Amino acid sequence: MSKRYCRVRWLIALAVVVSLPSAGLAQSSETQLLSTRDALSMAAQNNPSLRSAVIELERAELAVRRELYTFVPTWSLDASAQIGRRPNLSTMDIVTVESQSYEVSTGLSHTFPAGTQVSGSVGLDNTLQDSPFFGDLGSTWGADIQLQIVQPWLRGFGHDTGLAARRSARAESDAAIARRNDEASRLARDVLTAYWQVWSARRNVAIQQDALDVARRALEDARSRLHAGAIAESDLVPLKTEAARIRETLASSRSTLTSRRIELARLMGMERRAESLRTSGDPPKPSAPPATREAVDQARQQSYTLMQQRQQIEVARAQADIAADQKLPRLDTTARLNASGLGRDLPPALEGLTGLDGIVGTFSISLQLPVVNKSLKAKAQSARLAVDRAEAQFEAAEDQVVANVQTQIDGLRTVQTRLELARETARLAGENVDYQRARFENGAATALDVAEALQDQREAQLQVAQLRTETATRRLALEDLTGTLLSRLTLEDSALQPAE
Repeated sequence: MSKRYCRVRWLIALAVVVSLPSAGLAQSSETQLLSTRDALSMAAQNNPSLRSAVIELERAELAVRRELYTFVPTWSLDASAQIGRRPNLSTMDIVTVESQSYEVSTGLSHTFPAGTQVSGSVGLDNTLQDSPFFGDLGSTWGADIQLQIVQPWLRGFGHDTGLAARRSARAESDAAIARRNDEASRLARDVLTAYWQVWSARRNVAIQQDALDVARRALEDARSRLHAGAIAESDLVPLKTEAARIRETLASSRSTLTSRRIELARLMGMERRAESLRTSGDPPKPSAPPATREAVDQARQQSYTLMQQRQQIEVARAQADIAADQKLPRLDTTARLNASGLGRDLPPALEGLTGLDGIVGTFSISLQLPVVNKSLKAKAQSARLAVDRAEAQFEAAEDQVVANVQTQIDGLRTVQTRLELARETARLAGENVDYQRARFENGAATALDVAEALQDQREAQLQVAQLRTETATRRLALEDLTGTLLSRLTLEDSALQPAE
């Protein structure tokens, strides 16, 4: 098992270990707060898409291992025995000879990346013959040594061809690593986005509840003034309308909170009720967006999507090399050297190997030409077109990533500007509520003025909460596009880390 895959498995195991204590605490009580660390840890443990990416990475690593051990020596051992009788033609008649033959041989062979095949073998045989006509022919020993070199010159020649499958496997492995990191980054983005959306929904419910309490108190004060004869019954209508409007919006906000909790629970793979989820903390404080050129360059280098596309180009190129080699004719040369010895006993047979009488050298050329080669040529052409397609897909993906980064940066800047303005609006709306309430108590304003001020304050507070969430989620989307989200989480959370 490769070190790279072991590291990935260790990281996932660490995520599980980290998640167990926090998950247990979160399930022990409905009032237990859920931190971002808890959410990421549980998602890393339970998310099926991430688990599928890790399995795919393991398969790719096994393919690399298989290719690494393609060019290794092969040892062979053969043994045979033959017992029976056969007819032989003599000068006088056809005679039957009984024979017992035993043979054993062993050898080594090795194929190099350049296509050269080298083999050597050593063999011994013993034959016993007997015939009713010739009598006992005795025992014969034979020894044989053979060395052979086969060199292809067209198909299968060269390191580029021999190592093409290995290059393809390595590229597939690197692509699987990028897919795993892409899944982890997307999972982290989705989980944290859902987390802050739950925070926003809870914040909306709290704002609506506070607004309803304020409206009820204002209505009670107005009723006290009604009993004192300071205002008429009709002056209560705007406050009653505002309270009813808030109750309606509050019911809708609670429904939204439930749906947000369900989505977060789904991403975390939780089996318990989503109603018990409670987030802790607030969205991170807004920071200045990165420069557009810097973010675009970072995305080109670190985007996991582009990393996958680059590796697909390498895979296509390796497959094109293989297809181009397969369309070539086969032209092989074979050089063989054979030394043999023969004797009535084994020692004389072995001594015969050192002499020159039993040495035979052979040189041969083999040529294979397909009668019709259109199929292999079409396959090679298709493989070359696959390279062009992969390069075009990379360019399209790069353009899309660059456009998305630019859009996210522009949107992030706009949202942060709107957030600053919304906070100022909320501050002024709060001051206006106090001002209109004081005027109402002095008889200089109507209940409608107070109701409108309360509505403006509530809407301003909701806008601030919504923009805080949008700022955080846009920042997450930008970090996911530039491939920096996992690196940042590595410093804060060990649940999700990029594979190497």
